[in-house]
Amino acid sequence: MPKRVSLLELLYDVVYVAAFALISTRLATHVTWIAAAQTLVVLLAVWWTWSSTVLLTNFYNPERMTIQAIITVTMLGVILMAVAAPSAFANHAGIFAGAYVGIHVVKGILLISALRYAEQAHARARAARFLFWFLVSGIGWIAGVFVDAPTRLVVWAAAAAVDCGAAAARYPTPLPRPGRIPTGHYEKAGEHFVERYRQIVILAIGDLILAPALRLRGTRFDLVRLAVFLVAFVIALLLWRLFVHTTAAVSVAAAGPRSGRGPRLAPYTHFGMVAGAVITTAGVELVVRRPIGATPGSWVLMILGGPALFILSRTIFEYLVLATMSRMKVGGFIALLAVSPAMVLPPPVFVTLVATAVVLGIDLTEGLRSGWRLPWRRRHPPQERGWSVTGADADRLLRDRRTPTRATLLELIFDLVYVAAFALLSIRLADHATWSGAGQTLVLLLAIWWTWSITTLLTDFYNPQQTPIRAAVTATMLGAVLMTIAIPSAFARHAWVFAGAYVGIHVVRGGLLVSALRGHRAQVRAGRFLFWFGLSGIVWIGGVLVGNPARGVLWACALAIDLLSAAVRYPTPRYGRVPLEQYDRTSEHIAERYQQVMILTLGQLVLVAALTFSGIRFDLARAIALLAVFAVMLLLWQIYAYSGGVISVLVSERKPSRGPRVTPYTHFLMVAGVVATAAGGRLVITRPTGPVPTVWVCAVLGGPALFLIGRTIFEYAFVGALSRTRLGWLVVLVAVTPPATLLPPVFISAVAVAVLTGVVGTDHLRTGGRLPRWLEPVTREG
Repeated sequence: MPKRVSLLELLYDVVYVAAFALISTRLATHVTWIAAAQTLVVLLAVWWTWSSTVLLTNFYNPERMTIQAIITVTMLGVILMAVAAPSAFANHAGIFAGAYVGIHVVKGILLISALRYAEQAHARARAARFLFWFLVSGIGWIAGVFVDAPTRLVVWAAAAAVDCGAAAARYPTPLPRPGRIPTGHYEKAGEHFVERYRQIVILAIGDLILAPALRLRGTRFDLVRLAVFLVAFVIALLLWRLFVHTTAAVSVAAAGPRSGRGPRLAPYTHFGMVAGAVITTAGVELVVRRPIGATPGSWVLMILGGPALFILSRTIFEYLVLATMSRMKVGGFIALLAVSPAMVLPPPVFVTLVATAVVLGIDLTEGLRSGWRLPWRRRHPPQERGWSVTGADADRLLRDRRTPTRATLLELIFDLVYVAAFALLSIRLADHATWSGAGQTLVLLLAIWWTWSITTLLTDFYNPQQTPIRAAVTATMLGAVLMTIAIPSAFARHAWVFAGAYVGIHVVRGGLLVSALRGHRAQVRAGRFLFWFGLSGIVWIGGVLVGNPARGVLWACALAIDLLSAAVRYPTPRYGRVPLEQYDRTSEHIAERYQQVMILTLGQLVLVAALTFSGIRFDLARAIALLAVFAVMLLLWQIYAYSGGVISVLVSERKPSRGPRVTPYTHFLMVAGVVATAAGGRLVITRPTGPVPTVWVCAVLGGPALFLIGRTIFEYAFVGALSRTRLGWLVVLVAVTPPATLLPPVFISAVAVAVLTGVVGTDHLRTGGRLPRWLEPVTREG
């Protein structure tokens, strides 16, 4: 069974980002103790669907078609739960409870049906035990729909307690064979199980950046709110550091004598961490709404109690798995509780600073305890004094064969910042559905994408585990956060924020590298990048000083300088161009990064649709539009993942020099297609019937077409083969665009789903479910 998380599992986890964002918004909107208890029940139900599915993929092979069907059904159910979460205790209780029960019942039936011919009887018995207990709890969930809100809270809490208690008792069942799940079955947990829990917590922490950015879109943007958003960014980084501090030790313990504890304890302790991240996110959303003034006690509980719950849950998990107790984390937890009563006096923005200071103190003391020294107290060898290193000692900054090729957890949270940016760009495009608005969105998207692409190239050429490279990645993340919150008004009063952040990202990153590589041959490479980004930066700043449409023209020219200089390998006076052999250093890491960001970008299709759907009236036409968005997401994932693993080998081994030179452009087309598709989905959900402007048709059908073009060019660039069936379906998309203006919006979405289904179907018919013929030699060589 695979140890790595599959692309479908990553896409599955991204769906929960939308659910967590909507739940945190619900908590920030209904600030009462009863509403908080309701939100806790809703969050527990969403979490339990994720946890039970992960346990299933830990027992069974996630590459099997039945397990993938179960993951897909669960995704659809979670989307329905997410859009119903804001009013789960009002008029959408039936949708929420029906989706929750339906997930587990369908999952159990599919699993039992697939195992009916299995030789191992215990596998069928285990699936029957799951189904039995979810049917028992399902009675309570459905019964809660037919009572009033206070009674519903009690009934649903009891049903959730049945689910949790049954899991803790290992699902004791009288039928078909009396007994429980044997303890030995839980000892099958391995690296895959640990990776899944690690990934979902990082995604929950990423909501600290995503949800406030979406909240800031609807409020007045000033310096105080900007400071609150930056504090939220710092808290997210600190929680990430606290979480990853003992990650390696936990991974080892998962395969050691205590391996059986992982699947039995992780659902409860990691729920506490996810709940802490969601509560913290809700608190930050409240502060963004009103940073100055009196601080209610419930606000203090969210701002300080969220990090406290996260720290407590992490400490308990370390103790249960590693048998060690961090006194620093316990002290920080007590400190957060101790200062809480006094925090009703200062304004909310000050409370967030107190929370940041306490978590920072825990991080510093944990680092000192583990042998890390403060920069001014380190004892460097003579050749390593200061920030920079010289000569052969700088080789440690370069990536070598011993450097892990997998994307790091810092890179995952880095990519999540761009998911927030892509979501805001989709919303911006939908809100400015004109040709000029589309042109402006294209300029913003290309600027944001280029910061990601260049930083990914940096972490592929250099070792991301080294401090200067981590500092460069963190600085880029901060700049990307500023660009993200400036997106709604980047061509208006906040042009200076967007352009200044873009230029600052490249100049600061280049300055850090030039300083760190002083005297090393790689300094020339960093100098080339710095020269060209400094040149385009002049044009970017010039665009801030003029109005529209001149600003758009200047920024487009600046982007042309960035893209063309990269295409010709950064020719620089005195230093020449980047040698082609330097591109041959490309590793599997860059292929994995592009795959990761592409899957996360596909996930924002659901994020934008869920955010749109949750704020409007529920009806059949809008429900069909939401299902169409979900179908498009799955179909685009299928098209992208088709033979994608083998193409990744081509990028890193067979034609490595083409990876950094071709992949940024082809994947930009795919990302632009997803952003346009998400904007089209938002438009259709908002108004599923009525006359259709031409721009709407271009978004709904042009987005998938752009994605297909990028995927086809990407495939051709590395294997020299063109799929004629895909070209045919592209012609169909173009041909149906003019008559589609006569159809209602929801029917246009159905046309997009039908065409993409045709693409996926012909791909499988052409290959019989196997790899394409032109890829077979690659697998034999590999």
